[in-house]
Amino acid sequence: DGRLHIHLPKPLHGWREFLGEVGIIVLGVLIALAAEQVVEAAHWGGSVWQMREAMRSELAIDRERLEINLAQDSCMDARLDAILRWASTAPASARIPNTDRPFLWNYHTSTWDITKTSPTAGHFSLGEQLKYAETYDAIANEQRYLFDEQGSWTDLAATLASADQPENR
Repeated sequence: DGRLHIHLPKPLHGWREFLGEVGIIVLGVLIALAAEQVVEAAHWGGSVWQMREAMRSELAIDRERLEINLAQDSCMDARLDAILRWASTAPASARIPNTDRPFLWNYHTSTWDITKTSPTAGHFSLGEQLKYAETYDAIANEQRYLFDEQGSWTDLAATLASADQPENR
């Protein structure tokens, strides 16, 4: 016949059956909790991997920029020597049309700024967090020197703009 039959649960008979049922429930809860932990670990593992890759990429670009900036040192020294020679020997009314200032690349730290304030940071080991912090502190230091250097070139250009007379040099 096509009727739906509902079976009522049978009453438990004794402690042994009761403990068996509780054991099955506890085991089910433990399996569910373990599965949740596995899913959470996979999620955080993926987030940490993405952040780590983003920082590695940012640091690689910053390193290239640092190397380009450092490679200009000898050119900047030569240019400063030439300006000094000009200031010592140029006739009155002579001007330097251009200071030929270098193009100095800035460095980026945005990925670290995001990482250190995100919940993902807590999933990096302490040692790894400290290494990244140390590296990005060094970049911030280098950035301060870079800004000072850019300011010095700007000041030099302004000074040279009015250095058409030997007494202004």
